Amino acid sequence: MRLVILFWLSAHGLFITRLRKLAFTSIVAYLCVAISFSAYFSYLMIFKEDFLCTWCIVVHVVNLAALSFAFGVIWRKKTKLEVRSTAAPAEAICVLTSALLAAVAVIAGAQWLEKSLVLQKVTQKYNELRDNPDVATAMIQASPTYDVPVDGADPSYGSPQATYPIVMFTDLQCPVCLRKELFLHAMVDINPEHLRLILKNFPLSTDCNKKLSKNLHPFACEAARAAYAAFLMGGADEYWKYADLIFAHQSNLRTRSWFAFASQLGLDESKFRKLMEVNSAADKKIHQDIELGLKLGLHSTPAIFSWERGYLKSSAACHLW
Repeated sequence: MRLVILFWLSAHGLFITRLRKLAFTSIVAYLCVAISFSAYFSYLMIFKEDFLCTWCIVVHVVNLAALSFAFGVIWRKKTKLEVRSTAAPAEAICVLTSALLAAVAVIAGAQWLEKSLVLQKVTQKYNELRDNPDVATAMIQASPTYDVPVDGADPSYGSPQATYPIVMFTDLQCPVCLRKELFLHAMVDINPEHLRLILKNFPLSTDCNKKLSKNLHPFACEAARAAYAAFLMGGADEYWKYADLIFAHQSNLRTRSWFAFASQLGLDESKFRKLMEVNSAADKKIHQDIELGLKLGLHSTPAIFSWERGYLKSSAACHLW
């Protein structure tokens, strides 16, 4: 910042005669303030902290050298600098303000570049870890083991004969759940003989998940009930079709278009309406999933469990995906 301000004022003083006196007076004033701070921090460094900071010493020396140089220029160019400034007050204010803004812009640009470089490195490291099966395996093996019962009442994606089921507790109003589900669908498609996705519900809404302290997703309970109603009426295929409609309208679920979605899929309206009622088979299943999730200590979604050596384990590694 200091270098930008000094360069800005020096350039104006060298090339715009009417601003010369203003520019060099401002430079000297700025350097006097800088050297005052240097003197104060040098005092703290020597007499209070009892620690010599090499970089700080360099900065203080540069401040002193810059101030000495400025006084040298003033002495040699005394006659020219004594010429009265002809710059208008507005122009003077503009020059000084623009010097500060230029410095702030340079600092902001430097910070943005630094963060971008750091983000690139972090992203690269993240991708390396994400794509490293040894890391994922190690994290899964180190995760605790849970008893997560699954059966035909749970919507699934993939072959029932697949060796390794992945259980995901989801909230259909949760954007992160959507991304996780799409990823897991792709994983199952790539490994159809080994992977199968099984879905359970854990809506983050106090309407049905009473032990939550906040109603994060106010339409999640109805969405879960509607999707499971589609499952009861048409199996897993209808469930995923209905869930896809919910995800496609995730940002506008306040319209509560549950029956419109059912009609779009050709589901029987009267049966669907009964399943949307409280204490229906769909409603009871959602509450069963919630109770199981609470026993497992869930408090957020998505929560993913994977099969490892005959047990379902909390897949912390899935967060790397």
